Amino acid sequence: MCHDPANLCPACALFGAPVQQSRVEFTPLTLADKQAETTTRIGVGVSRQLNTVEQGRLFFYEAAPSAHYKTFTGVVRGWATGTELAHLIAAMRLITHFGGQKARGLGRAQVQVQQVWLQQNGAWNAHDPQTLLQHLKEASHETL
Repeated sequence: MCHDPANLCPACALFGAPVQQSRVEFTPLTLADKQAETTTRIGVGVSRQLNTVEQGRLFFYEAAPSAHYKTFTGVVRGWATGTELAHLIAAMRLITHFGGQKARGLGRAQVQVQQVWLQQNGAWNAHDPQTLLQHLKEASHETL
């Protein structure tokens, strides 16, 4: 993490560092279908040294109920520039799984950014996420 507020890397400038507050916040993801309920799965902790079940290591976690409930919604809000938002959109496209139970048959994920709003001249204006990404690509080609 960066410790000089005058010289922050792009990640620390957007997500925060010891000397800088985060410029974005994420709401929890919720099932888009409000009628769907999550299921509770059970897991057991295993000793890596003995390769046996450890005493007192029973745990529970929530999972999506079935394959057809794959749509979750959430909001990212903050005070970022257009370039920072384009970096965030590009990074979110790299997400393939959510949570720590990747290997438990919960499937892969794909993040789609549907709306982007930027404040310009005191008013909030909608922008196309693809347009922001295109501007980022053009800017990166100009610097090469």
